[in-house]
Amino acid sequence: MGQSDSLDDGHGHGSPWSSTSFQIATLFLIILAVVGIAIAIFHHGSHHARAGNPPATSHAGSPPATTTVRTGAAGLCSLPAGDQQVPSASYPEGTSWQPVGTMVIPQSSTLGPQHLEKGVNVCFAHSPSGALLAAMNLMGEGTTETSERQVFDTLAIDVPAAVTTEPAVQDGDSAIQIAGYKYDSYSPTDAVIDVVLRHQQGGLSVFHAPMRWTGNDWKYVFPPEGPISSTLNGAQVEPPYVAWSQF
Repeated sequence: MGQSDSLDDGHGHGSPWSSTSFQIATLFLIILAVVGIAIAIFHHGSHHARAGNPPATSHAGSPPATTTVRTGAAGLCSLPAGDQQVPSASYPEGTSWQPVGTMVIPQSSTLGPQHLEKGVNVCFAHSPSGALLAAMNLMGEGTTETSERQVFDTLAIDVPAAVTTEPAVQDGDSAIQIAGYKYDSYSPTDAVIDVVLRHQQGGLSVFHAPMRWTGNDWKYVFPPEGPISSTLNGAQVEPPYVAWSQF
């Protein structure tokens, strides 16, 4: 928290961590009910659910897939790279929705997560779909009782010293959930994804997630100005965004 807001092309981009309605979740999902991140939010006392719990109801059209997450070091990541097609028109198949903090996140035995590192989901496939699930996982991890510092140190790079050791979970906005995404760019080393979040009041916000392949996993690249999010006009997720939600 304490990140300064950043503005971008007049669309109201700002640090989700600095807003009141989204105190991180979205990576913490934190957008204010107005503009914060939709990411960054959440209920202090919420149960810290982890991957590996019984799968939640799968999105229609997505075959159920049970994800078994073992405890181990990120260095043990060994998922095959798999399909290299960017899911820019439709979401990856073969996923199931699993509880992570106060959110439900798409997971897959082939795309990730594969392990738990200090209680945090890690190890995603070296593919466009793996990067997408890693970005969404970051949103969910931002709603757990794990400290912001630990979540970012595990799932991000270029993390500033100012990131706190307080739990990522914040009071309020516990109903924020994944609503869709837009793939901006992809290379074997870098992916840029916009994750759409739906808030309790029904509004939509977008969390900008630059991701980088570090050698064995996808990591969120912490922007110098702090996490960036913006509001999304309209009540529905429409092209160029891909609608993807459990609800």
